[in-house]
Amino acid sequence: MCSIFYAELWGIFDGLIFLQDRGLNSILIHMDGLEVVHTLQRSNTTSSSSTMVRRIHQKL
Repeated sequence: MCSIFYAELWGIFDGLIFLQDRGLNSILIHMDGLEVVHTLQRSNTTSSSSTMVRRIHQKL
């Protein structure tokens, strides 16, 4: 059980793994979760307090 925010982050992360495992390295992500979009745009891998945000940035 988690918040919608973290559920959306998990969806992005799982999707990145799925697509990259299939050799697709050029990915365009469309989302309607504005809070998630802003968090990913403002954060970088070293300053984010969220482990999931850091993991998404590492995959990107």
